[in-house]
Amino acid sequence: MKCIGLLVLAMAMICSPCWAKTKIGKEHYEKVGGDLRFTVGAPFNVVDRKLKLPLQAKWQADLGGAVINVTRAGERIIAMAESGVYAVDPTTGEQLWHYDGASGKVTPVQIDGDMAFFTSYVFGTDKNDNGTATIHMLDLKTGKARWTFAKIGGEFTALSLNGEYLHAVLATPNTYDAEDGTLVTLRAEGGGLVWGKSIAEGDWIFNDALGTHGVAVVALRKPYEFNLGGVGKLMKFAAKFEATTWTYGLMAYDAASGSEIWTREVEG
Repeated sequence: MKCIGLLVLAMAMICSPCWAKTKIGKEHYEKVGGDLRFTVGAPFNVVDRKLKLPLQAKWQADLGGAVINVTRAGERIIAMAESGVYAVDPTTGEQLWHYDGASGKVTPVQIDGDMAFFTSYVFGTDKNDNGTATIHMLDLKTGKARWTFAKIGGEFTALSLNGEYLHAVLATPNTYDAEDGTLVTLRAEGGGLVWGKSIAEGDWIFNDALGTHGVAVVALRKPYEFNLGGVGKLMKFAAKFEATTWTYGLMAYDAASGSEIWTREVEG
């Protein structure tokens, strides 16, 4: 229905006199830095239209490279760019602060209250070096780092803030072997390590983590177990390429102590 509605709306706009009489010519462009851009320097032949065409950018902000992710945080726009994290005034485009303390591969910025946090990952120098992962916790108002937490041997693939605790999953970046996963819990204030626990054994590969109501829940998966001799190994290999089914699991831990509360498995 949505597709039909959009098609009808598009046809109505094309066929309407107002749309037909909206003419855009060379006089509606200006040359900026060698590029032609729309300008409102010339009048448009628009009949009974509240919306002036073409739409114009209210402001532009140069963030020193490609923008990876943008999110709204109260009276700020937070952007992750190649050159770091920026806070921009949504009304004027004025840069409020810039954090350049991260390098390598970065994740989108998450916002919680007056905190902004994300992870970065610097790749290892060879196949035996699993690199270094870092969690960055920033002050949303100033952009200054409240704390950072670095760990050698993998990449943080999930972050979840749960009140006073920040839960993070550390994975070894190897998609062809079972991953030795670690769930670490840090204090949101200060970044001190509360506890860490190995969460992947055998063929388990973890997907995500969620902290809620004092519990840290980790989602995992592994290739389905077959009991027909060599078939099992073959299917495990095929599962790495999404060619067979998986066994899915959930593990729940007490957020404060790290003690296991319950586990669930289901064949999928």
